[in-house]
Amino acid sequence: MILAMNFSLLNENQKKAVMTTEGPVLILAGAGSGKTRTLAFRIGYLIEKGVSPENILAITFTNKAANEMKERIKSLIKKQKIYLGFCGTFHSLGAKILRENSNFLKKYFLRNKNFVIFDEDDSLALIKKIIKDIDLSSEQFPPRLILNQISFAKTHLLNEEEYQTVFSEKDGAVAAPTAGLHFTEDLLEKVKEKGVKVVYITLHVGLGTFRPVKETIEKHKMHREEFFISEETTRIINESKMAGGKVFACGTTTVRALETAATFNGVLKPMKGKTRLFIKPGYPFKVVDAIITNFHFPRTTLLMLVAAFAGKDFILDAYNVAVKECYRFYSFGDAMLII
Repeated sequence: MILAMNFSLLNENQKKAVMTTEGPVLILAGAGSGKTRTLAFRIGYLIEKGVSPENILAITFTNKAANEMKERIKSLIKKQKIYLGFCGTFHSLGAKILRENSNFLKKYFLRNKNFVIFDEDDSLALIKKIIKDIDLSSEQFPPRLILNQISFAKTHLLNEEEYQTVFSEKDGAVAAPTAGLHFTEDLLEKVKEKGVKVVYITLHVGLGTFRPVKETIEKHKMHREEFFISEETTRIINESKMAGGKVFACGTTTVRALETAATFNGVLKPMKGKTRLFIKPGYPFKVVDAIITNFHFPRTTLLMLVAAFAGKDFILDAYNVAVKECYRFYSFGDAMLII
């Protein structure tokens, strides 16, 4: 094998990095210090010393650096084709491993090997398109914030089943009622052991629940959401209210459903239907005595609902404390109990 390596192009430290073959070598180098040339020479030197090219793994951070390294290696090797084991980026190596093992992985999550891996810019572009397609606002729902929420779910290995409340049963919602994500079966049992009666209603959360108020409150068209409240649930709630008990609603959609099905004097009626109830400051609550809810996006009807319940200034003070104490906001965030 003939290698065309001109070591005069390297300084002493670079030569040392190239020619050290025993044990691991850590090269610390900044931008423009010749690290790509050094690594290309090192690969050529290893091949010259008898290392099989197929056993060499070269990983870079960018496609540009990977392509440059390949070209430099080619320029060092003459009169013979050399096939490296791999020379590319971390992402391309990951894609290579996934594609080579697609038959094994398809029974878990990978349907076929014809997939694309998105980098951060690709992901942000896709999120922006989705936000636009479903008529939301990038100002109200910053794409990078949404991407961080997705990254949180990935980091914590949350799958589609875990993005469900433990009491979910029926299809129909476009998103989980996220206040309910805080409850586990064990926690619900502990609540019941304290004498609390836990009842359920069916909620089909709509996409409009995330839409911001773009104009004035008066001109905002409230979204519609489906719900079902059974006779058994209404009986238990009404009996509890009559006995002096309090109704704690888990989530803003639950609040809207309960308040829609209540009469003016606070009696709850069984109901299956849709609600466009817009709860804003000044609304007289008829059934709900306390709310468990997450921290919401600004200028949304959800934030207006909790402000109507607790008072605007009180809610803003609570949010300021949450920001100061680094509480987590939105779908996978922390919850508050408003009483």
